[in-house]
Amino acid sequence: MAERDRSGRRTLGGRFESDRPERVLAFGVSAAVSDARLASIVANAAPFIGRSLLDAWRSGDDPFLDEPSFAKANARDGLSVVVIHNGFDETIEPRFLLDALSVMSENFVNMHTGSNLKIVMHEAFGIPADIAIDLGMRITRYSAGHEALIASVPPDRTPIITTMTRAYAEQHPGNLGMAQTFLRFSPPQCDLSGAERRLLRLALEGTPDDVVADVLQIAPRTLKKRWADVYARMERVTGIAPGGGGGRRGAEIRRHVLRYVRQHPEEMHAYDATQRRAKVTM
Repeated sequence: MAERDRSGRRTLGGRFESDRPERVLAFGVSAAVSDARLASIVANAAPFIGRSLLDAWRSGDDPFLDEPSFAKANARDGLSVVVIHNGFDETIEPRFLLDALSVMSENFVNMHTGSNLKIVMHEAFGIPADIAIDLGMRITRYSAGHEALIASVPPDRTPIITTMTRAYAEQHPGNLGMAQTFLRFSPPQCDLSGAERRLLRLALEGTPDDVVADVLQIAPRTLKKRWADVYARMERVTGIAPGGGGGRRGAEIRRHVLRYVRQHPEEMHAYDATQRRAKVTM
């Protein structure tokens, strides 16, 4: 399961055991922040980065980009992203452990591919530095004076700060697929709204329309109209005119639409098309 909240700020990822009652095996939260906020984080280089960002958010000093700011950064030089928290359920049976670890990497790639990433920072706890390097991450040192805080963490949870940048990914494109999140970006063509992206995200997960309407808290008639708007907006890229949009015809159009967004994940991220047009006219 994967979802972005309505503000576009945070990305969540999880995976469930298929043969048992639902239980989260792996989870993760990442957030886009301003370049100034990231520069402050780098300059301070203090432990517990995720907690400090959440503390700032709780205090009213919101460090996370809202959807318009995210869209502008995504259309300009790129996004600065910080992994706030991730991990897996350590009580799971050993036979599920490798799956949980692979899901963490898989969800990161799936949820971030299509974003115009500039840099991703991750403070990892208990991950050896050589594994982080294999993933294409660079190790960043903590600033002096934080040794006592780091020493307070159990030895098997020793933290390290890792970063991946677009420039580094371009030089090392084969690092276990992680670098591909930086390299697979092209501007979206459909200018989908936040509501339309949320609808498509639920549909990509296989959510039936009646459940989608309930999740989105809209009437079935409104949902039908929203689908019609999506079909019309994406006609240019799918090559299929919406027509009546019902019955078998509607099902055919939907298959083409969902196939397109699977192949073009950039359509699922907020993007300020006016910034794209401004670049073209300059």
